[in-house]
Order: sequence, then structure tokens, then C-alpha cells
Amino acid sequence: MKPQELKEKLEEPGQSFRLGSVIQEVAIQARTDGQTMDSLESLLEPCKDPDFWKSEGRWGSTLFHTIVRVGNSRSMMLLLGFARSLPEDFPYGPVDLLGNILPLYGHIMIGPAKDLVRSRSAASEAVGLQALCQLYLDGVVHGDNAQYLKELIQGFDGDSYLSQNIVELVHTSMQRASLEEEGAIDPDDVLVEIGEI
Repeated sequence: MKPQELKEKLEEPGQSFRLGSVIQEVAIQARTDGQTMDSLESLLEPCKDPDFWKSEGRWGSTLFHTIVRVGNSRSMMLLLGFARSLPEDFPYGPVDLLGNILPLYGHIMIGPAKDLVRSRSAASEAVGLQALCQLYLDGVVHGDNAQYLKELIQGFDGDSYLSQNIVELVHTSMQRASLEEEGAIDPDDVLVEIGEI
């Protein structure tokens, strides 16, 4: 499917309940049809312009969700390449979106997310941090990677991408897990948990 045809197909349902099924249909097609995947890649190119998101945010979000639903290594590399190329002043919305959807690839995103954290761009760094935090909350980050994240968030003093919200969730979750391991609290006793943390 050519880029313009694909865009029209994805935009046609608008915000209706049908959008999810259309996204899934296109994603399935992209797994087996190289031209559809090429078209998704082509449609992603204008999203690199920060001004794009001022007027085309909904379309950009639909496109990101379609690409992640493809679920193969090419789609993952496409979104990772996008995240790595983010300029310093990129809008909050797509940064937050990438931080939320990249973890859908599961544990294989841990290494790339750590690489993004070490990026020179604050936007790319925020994507990596938010993705790592979401992976932790999803129960995917353990052992040395959990220790890495713990040390990372201990030194975190905020950014312009509102990463503080998810960092605080992870910090609280790590504290709770530590207390539960020590047997200091009953995990079913919400009042005790709140009082201890």
C-alpha cells in the first residue's frame, strides 16, 4: 500500500472505535508486505519536525501505535531510530508516547532504553528513562538492570518532559518491594503500606 493510501485508510475511522481494528489490520499487513512497511517508514519522516506535532499530533500518535503493533524487529528499529534522532527541544507529547509504547517490545528494549538514557539529547534521554521505568513497572526489569535503574533514579532531579511522575512511581514501587522482602509489612494492608512509605 502506498503512503497516501495508507494514511487515508488510518485516518478514515477518525476517533471511532473502529480505529483500533484498522490499526491492527494495517499492522498485520505490514508484517508480510514490504511496501506497507516502507510506507509506514515514509509517513514517519515528517514526524521528525517538531512543528508537525502542533497540528498533526493525533495522526502522529495513530502512526506510532500502528508501527508498534507491527511488532517485529524492523518496526522496533524504526521507532528506536526515531527516538535516537530527537533534537533537544522536541515536544513533550511524542516523547511521552515513545516512552510508553517502546516497552511494548518487552525485555529486549532494556538495552536500547539504557542506550537512550546515555544520549546527548534531553528528549532521547527522557524516552529511555521513561521506557526503563515502564519496563520496571511491567515486571520486566530485574537484577543488575533493576540496580542500574535504582541508581539512575536516585540521582534524578527532574526534566522538562515530566519524567518525574513515572520516576516517583518506580521509586515507591522499589521501596515497597524492599519492605516486603524484609517482611516489614503485610502487602495486603494498604494503610500500613502508606504509613511506611
